[in-house]
Amino acid sequence: MSITYVRKTNDDKIIGVADRLAGRLQQALIDAVGVASGSISLQELTKAIEAGNTNAILDIITGSLSRALAGQGLAAGKASLQDAAQMIFSSAAKTAVGEMPASISTALSMNLMNQNAVSFLDKYTFDTIRGITNDTRGALTQVLTRAFSEGGSPEEIAREMRQMIGLTAAQDTAIANYRRALESGTSSGLKDALARSLRDGRYDRSLLRAIQTGQGMSADKIDKLTERYRARYLQYRANAIARTESIRVANAGQMEAWRQAREQGLLDGAEREWQAAGDDRDCEVCDGLDGEVVGFDEPFSTGVMHPPQHTHCRCGVKLKIPKKERAAA
Repeated sequence: MSITYVRKTNDDKIIGVADRLAGRLQQALIDAVGVASGSISLQELTKAIEAGNTNAILDIITGSLSRALAGQGLAAGKASLQDAAQMIFSSAAKTAVGEMPASISTALSMNLMNQNAVSFLDKYTFDTIRGITNDTRGALTQVLTRAFSEGGSPEEIAREMRQMIGLTAAQDTAIANYRRALESGTSSGLKDALARSLRDGRYDRSLLRAIQTGQGMSADKIDKLTERYRARYLQYRANAIARTESIRVANAGQMEAWRQAREQGLLDGAEREWQAAGDDRDCEVCDGLDGEVVGFDEPFSTGVMHPPQHTHCRCGVKLKIPKKERAAA
């Protein structure tokens, strides 16, 4: 069996690229939600709610979010979702070239504006926008159902729906339960609110005082705490998406660099090997994949071409190059 060169990933530079630039992706998501929320006409949304036109209500909000995620309405200097993804993709591809043997990297002519790279970024952006807007649509449908059953003016419903942009139905439920806990005024309800990990700790004294005095909290304070809880949930969701998606885009950038090298005859016979992260973010699926070797163009046994396999997955892929190919390069 021939000796192979295996890219070391115990200090994975591709994961390093993803970690370093994940904040760009997170900020792009948060900026888009802000633009979407600010661009929605409360008057138009209120009118649709008054008419009970559910499809029109959802289309107003998700349409605004889709456009913002695509970069429409962003202030000058603000990165769109695709801008952030392109930066991660390009940085990872360049890093992957630097990780190849010098005999290969110096011979490689790389083009990050080729059709394959452009198609990936276009499809990635489209799929991500669709996923986020579909999640938001589910959350808004839940908000609307609850609002219609519990009552409230169309203006109040419109404001609440505008605040839920970018969140999921499960997160909407958590926020609604947090508000109910605050509104209960009971010791148990307020203690529940105080125990929530995403609460804004700056208001803990107010909660403790309300528990000790048994006087509850004012409506204004409840609104303020709930808004802070919602904002922190948005940060949490954007961070979760960014950490996972930055890994996806970085691995795709790495694969593109390898693909171009192979097209130029520099990686004939190369294979790829899955390397589990080896930390507390591993799952049983990733542990099972660790060390699995596949052909250059073959998916791994779970059907994926490269990580992430799950949310917060931090696995990597090694490139295995036959020694004879290194010498030939």
